Amino acid sequence: MIIVDDGSTDESCAIARHYADREPDRIRVFQHPDWANHGVSRTVNRALAQASANYVAFLDADDTWMPERLSHDVAILDANPEVASIVSNTLYWWLDENQPAWIDRFNSPLNCVWPARSFFKSVWLTQESDVPCITAFTARTTALRELGGVDLSYSVAEDMKVIAEVAFRYPVFVADACNTEYRRTGESLWSRSIADGRDAECRRQFRKWMKALIEQHAADDPTLLTQFIARLPSIAPLIGGEIRARRASAAAPDGAADDGLDIIVGPPPASWTTSIRLEAGQYLLKVLDARVNHPLAAEVTIKNGGVTLASARVALIPIFDTAPKFCVLFKVSPPVSDISITLTTEGNGTMALHSIEVRAEGWSSVLPLLLT
Repeated sequence: MIIVDDGSTDESCAIARHYADREPDRIRVFQHPDWANHGVSRTVNRALAQASANYVAFLDADDTWMPERLSHDVAILDANPEVASIVSNTLYWWLDENQPAWIDRFNSPLNCVWPARSFFKSVWLTQESDVPCITAFTARTTALRELGGVDLSYSVAEDMKVIAEVAFRYPVFVADACNTEYRRTGESLWSRSIADGRDAECRRQFRKWMKALIEQHAADDPTLLTQFIARLPSIAPLIGGEIRARRASAAAPDGAADDGLDIIVGPPPASWTTSIRLEAGQYLLKVLDARVNHPLAAEVTIKNGGVTLASARVALIPIFDTAPKFCVLFKVSPPVSDISITLTTEGNGTMALHSIEVRAEGWSSVLPLLLT
C-alpha cells in the first residue's frame, strides 16, 4: 500500500505513518518534497514512481473497496496475460444528499476480454457503456508507465484519460462484478470542480485529445471516424467539430440556393426544434445564414426540460449575407443536460435556416456546432 500525502492539513499523514511504522513491509507513506498540495495528477505519478508490484489499483480517500476487490482483479489479470487492465462496476451514492444510488452500465459481453479500442468505442464513441470509475480500475504497472503516467495538465478528470488511453491501446477485461463504492458529497473535489468550472474545462481538454487521437488513427480503423462523426452533435461544442446533416429542403426562399442543406421554417406560424447534450457551463448560440424571402420576426428559445434558459427575438429582412443574425447567451447547470433549441417565425415570410453555432464561452477559438 502506497500512501501519498498531497499537502493535507489534518492528522491524516501522522495516522498513515503510524500504520506504516507498524507494517513497513506492507505500507509506505510519501509526501511531496515541499509538503505542499500539488493536485491529483502529480500525486498519482508520485505513487506510480514508487510502485514495484506488477499491478496498480487506485483508492481515493473517500471511496471504499469490498474485501474481495483486489483478489478478484489479480486473479483475472494473472489468468489473462494479454490484457493491460480490468474494469468493474462501482456503486455511486451520496453521503450528504438524498439522491438515488446507481451502478455502472457496461455493454455486453461481460466477464471477458475486449480487444484494443473496442471498450474505448463502447464508452466514448457509441456511449453504450458508462465511463468506469478509477476506483474499479486495476492496470499493469508497465502499461501505465508506457503511457507516461497521468497527464499533469489535468487538474481533475485525469483518471478518465488514463482509462481511455489504456482501453484504446490495449485489450482490457470488462467484468460485471461490483466491489467498489464511490462516495459523493457536496464538498468533494469532484463537486467543487464542477462548481468552479475545472471539470468542464478538463473534459473539453479530454475531448480535444480524443479528436486528435481518432484523426491520427482514422486511416487504419475507419470505424473510429464513423462513430466519432455520429456523436458530433453531443460533443462538437466541446471540441470544435462541425456537423452539416444533409436534408433535402422542400422549397427555398426567393434568391436562396436549394443545395439540400437548408431547413425551411415557414410559412408562419411555424417552428423548428433540435436538441443537443451539453455539460455544465456557459454557452453562446448564434443563428448564422438565416435567409428570408419576406420580412418576418424570428425567436430562438433554449430550454432544459420545461425550463426556459434563454430566448431572443429579432426582425429579419431579405438581405443575402452570412453574418450572425442574433446571439443568445445561456448557462447550463450540472449535471449534463439535454438542451432543446426552438426557432419560431412570425409574419408572411419563409426562412431558410442553414446553420446554428453553439460555442462554449471563455474559449479563445470558435467552437461551432452546425445543425441543419
